[in-house]
Amino acid sequence: MTIRVVELLRQLSKTLTLVLVSQDIGLVASLCEKTIILERGRIVESGRIRDILAIPRHAHTQKLLSSIPSMQA
Repeated sequence: MTIRVVELLRQLSKTLTLVLVSQDIGLVASLCEKTIILERGRIVESGRIRDILAIPRHAHTQKLLSSIPSMQA
């Protein structure tokens, strides 16, 4: 997603409810306060994105987080 689109979504989310479907957990974390993690159409985890990122309880959430590219060399 381009930076311009993300910024537009960020502005819209201040006045509207945003429903974002994405596998990009970094994007979700930057735009959303609350999230639902789905695996095969079933809710496996839900709550504040900060809490989920701090302590991912479900294996699928952990898998999504491990897919984020690292900046380490």
